[in-house]
Amino acid sequence: MMLLLKWRACSSASSSSFKDLGIIPYLCDKLSSSFNIKSPTHIQSKCLVPALNGNHVVANAETGSGKTLCFLLPILQRLIHLSTTNEQVSSPIALVMVPTADLAHQINHYFQDLSKDYGFHSSVAYSNRPLLMTNPTHLVVTTPTFIFQYDIKKILRGLEFICYDEADILFSGGHESASRDILETFVPQCKNNSLRKGGTESKERVQVILTAATLPSKSPKSVGTLLKRWLPRETVYVSTDNTHQVLSNSQFKFEYLAESEGTDTKFQTLVNELKRDKSQKILVFCNTLSNVEELYNKLEEFTCSPSPSSSLWWSNKVGQLHKHITPKKRVSLIENFKSGNIKVLISTDLSSRGLDIPDISSVIMYDFPTGTVGFLHRAGRTARAGKPGKVVALVTSKDEDLATAIEDSINKDSMHSNLSHLFSRNKMLRRKFKKEAAKKLNTL
Repeated sequence: MMLLLKWRACSSASSSSFKDLGIIPYLCDKLSSSFNIKSPTHIQSKCLVPALNGNHVVANAETGSGKTLCFLLPILQRLIHLSTTNEQVSSPIALVMVPTADLAHQINHYFQDLSKDYGFHSSVAYSNRPLLMTNPTHLVVTTPTFIFQYDIKKILRGLEFICYDEADILFSGGHESASRDILETFVPQCKNNSLRKGGTESKERVQVILTAATLPSKSPKSVGTLLKRWLPRETVYVSTDNTHQVLSNSQFKFEYLAESEGTDTKFQTLVNELKRDKSQKILVFCNTLSNVEELYNKLEEFTCSPSPSSSLWWSNKVGQLHKHITPKKRVSLIENFKSGNIKVLISTDLSSRGLDIPDISSVIMYDFPTGTVGFLHRAGRTARAGKPGKVVALVTSKDEDLATAIEDSINKDSMHSNLSHLFSRNKMLRRKFKKEAAKKLNTL
């Protein structure tokens, strides 16, 4: 198990190289040769030193900032150390938890690419894909609700790392209970709060690393606030100046649709955007699975109809992605989207978190998201790694309050548009819709 080294200060300055942060030469070379990554991002510079020193770390940074390496590099460095010192690994030393199967496969791909010379084994598990353990298995990537079905104390008896990617969603909604139970199982301080009561922590323990692009912390019940209450006191919290901001190299366009215009005009607005854009890669978001299917069929029918010209650049290259498509097929769809075999991908928010798809030139929000957090994650699929990108949002009357507030914030300061003050707006809007629905019921 890992030795806790005291480290509390965290420099805000970016380091010039991974070597300066303590990353071993092998991993520095693999980052350069396999991913063309030459130097650390700001969040990596702030997170890797405390993570390598054994601290619990919560890393909060904008989308596309390379947070995955904040936990993968410490895990890999530990495994390489165990390998070079001939220490036996009989069970997984790392558990990485994510909200979706697609993100699990992506993280596993990075792990395998960075460690192929050492032959480390990993297992990806989720609903309809059982946990398969080779001897040895070094890393497990899964969802909290799935892994908690197993006897985790037995199969993860040698655990050294627990990592939560997209921590805000894992500690809310359907994953919250399992995420907390796993945390309390391996980090007793999270259960009994012994550090806050004057207790001492064992030098041998499981290290926790959490990453998120959106981590609200202004209200007592927000995820960021709750994590500070649950996690041990010496946890290091790091973030960047761009956290909760839209990316400055994105262009934003809000299309306000009149009530009388209806669905057909909304669809025509989308078609006009596609014709105007002529990009090689466009991601279109809908709020529900049925809306994705409906829009996909409508766009396919339009493409095949006699009226449009035969030169539509997206002809026969439209895909749809949602939870009813099997994870195996979703992986194939994403690979086809990356390679350009699919030009337009219509998706639910399944594609809005964590997935790193290079060169998405435009994001179109066909349905406006229900909250500001969703807007940030969707918008963060483009303009990644310093490249330019375009975000188009189609706004109906029911979305106007939230859309106007977001647009005003972006226009006020396009370079540093922090939207965290709007994180609760979706809740207020939901209350408003409930009241309006109740009024309608009373009039029936």
